[in-house]
Amino acid sequence: MWFPQLEVAFAYQDRSSVPGTPLCALCHSCRQISEEIMVLCGDVPLITAATLRTMVADHLQSGRDATLLAVDLDLPHGYGRILTTPDGRISGIVEEADATDEQRAIRTINSGSIASTGVFWRKLCRASPAIMHKVNSI
Repeated sequence: MWFPQLEVAFAYQDRSSVPGTPLCALCHSCRQISEEIMVLCGDVPLITAATLRTMVADHLQSGRDATLLAVDLDLPHGYGRILTTPDGRISGIVEEADATDEQRAIRTINSGSIASTGVFWRKLCRASPAIMHKVNSI
């Protein structure tokens, strides 16, 4: 086991949920979360433990609020694209169906794997009225 001393909680999302609702519900119900959180999507079966260990180690060493695992693909059709500022910071993620032609030309895609602080998620969830409406109705 990677970190046997850690407590693990799972949040599941059904197809009707606003993206992020289960995680925000988890953070909402566990207000004491101040440690690190790792988000993994169930439709990424080929991700390896070594990749996740590297991502988490980099995240912890860097001191960032959040680390998103992204990949450059020659043919990124069907994936959400990572939008960045000129200095390389993530400014957003746009799903292909919602992307402009310019955004569809971006080859860097969202893997859906994120390492972050609990504080980061609580702030993000509070900033999203659509997510918090769903969370408060659970």
